[in-house]
Parts: sequence; C-alpha cells; structure tokens
Amino acid sequence: MSRISLEQRRESYLDIGCTLLEESYHSAVPNAGLALSQVKLADVADRCGVTKGALYHLWGSQEQYWDDLLSYLVRTNTLFGATELRAAFTEMYQENGPPPTVRKFANAIFDSFSTSQAFVHNVSLFSYLADQEVHDSFVAEFEGSIALETAILEAVISETNRKLVEPHTLVELIVAMSALLQGLCLQRRLGEERTTDLVTQGEGRLTLFAAGVEALILSYTEPQDPTANQTVHPTDTPGVLEVALDFGSGEPS
Repeated sequence: MSRISLEQRRESYLDIGCTLLEESYHSAVPNAGLALSQVKLADVADRCGVTKGALYHLWGSQEQYWDDLLSYLVRTNTLFGATELRAAFTEMYQENGPPPTVRKFANAIFDSFSTSQAFVHNVSLFSYLADQEVHDSFVAEFEGSIALETAILEAVISETNRKLVEPHTLVELIVAMSALLQGLCLQRRLGEERTTDLVTQGEGRLTLFAAGVEALILSYTEPQDPTANQTVHPTDTPGVLEVALDFGSGEPS
C-alpha cells in the first residue's frame, strides 16, 4: 500500500477540525468567542487517535492550526451558496415531470441549506470577515449566485406581468432573499419548530422561505400598468409561486 503523504495527513486533520466545528454548534459552549476557538488540537488528536505531539509536528502552535483551518474552510466549502443553488436546480430538472415551480424550488433550497454543513461553516466565518481571503470568497460566491437568481427572477416577473419598482434593482432583491434564507436557516438550527411550514388550502407544501420569497417579489415589483385596476395576482397570469421555471433543457447560464 502506498504511504499517506504529508499533505494528505494535514488535510485529514483539517477535515476533523471542520467536523468538530460543526459539532460545536450543537453544544452549549459558554463564552464561545470566535468560532474556530472551539477547535482544539488536543481534541483533533483524540478524534484521530494520535498524540497531540503528532499534530504539533505539522503545526507549530494552536494558532497556526487555526490559520490553516480558516484557509481550508475558504478553499473547500461553499460560502454564500451558489453551488447549492445550482445543484438544487439541476436535480429538479433531472426529475421526470413538468419544470419546477418557484414554490418547489424555494422549498428545496430551504431544505438543502438548513441541513447542510456548508451553512454551518458559512455562519462560523462571519466573525472573520476582516480577513481579506474570507471577505473575497464571500463576494465571489455572491456574484456567482447572481446569474442564476437573476434569470429566475426575470422569468417570474415577466410571467406575472410585473416590473421592478424604481429605483430598486434585481441585485437588491437577491440580497434581501439571501438574507431571508440565511436568517431562516439559523432559526431552523435553533429549533425546527421555529420554521414550521405554513398551512395551505390544498396547494401543497409551503415553507416560510417560499412565502417570504413571494412577499419580497411582490414588494419589489408592481403591475406593468400601476394605474390599472388590477389585483395582486391578475387572473390572466399565474401567482408568483406557481410560475414554472422552464429554461429549456438545462439551468440558466
């Protein structure tokens, strides 16, 4: 058998650090401070079944391990969520049947984020935004999600015969939706009862996130002719959550 390289060993110990970081969110830790401070080299060594000295052979101090763990989180985990968005969209298009509606897509996104390890890492890194590498990674992930979300929102707004309320922009709407998603995911982590689905009249499952998405879209947009006597949902167009996200054979570019 080939021997494990030094770099592979380092990465395995950093993977354990990621696991311990996630576990710390399910424990009552008084005066927790910065998130990475909960990951001790002694605990990593114990989890790996090696001596603490073996880890100090790779990292000269606890602080050096934290520095590498922070960089590792940035390199290997989705921060803002562009990857999860595209994965959820692609998965739904691979299913048999009609294209997903806005409601189905929003429900799936909430389910994915609220249970993902990536979201836990996302939250843990907020306290390190002064670090340029972390800051730049968040910015890059957000910009990567804009193209997909812009295509979806443009389709929904068009199908419901609405337009953006000036001077608002689609980016502002995407920021609001992202903040809503992260806030609800955090509430879900605090207790599932905080984000129970809304009761509907035979219209299928409706998460708080899906309902919030509709409310935001309706707040940021208006009927194409605001002077006309129109209801929020014109009878000749579908409701926001019922719009089918049909982009042909694949996800929007």
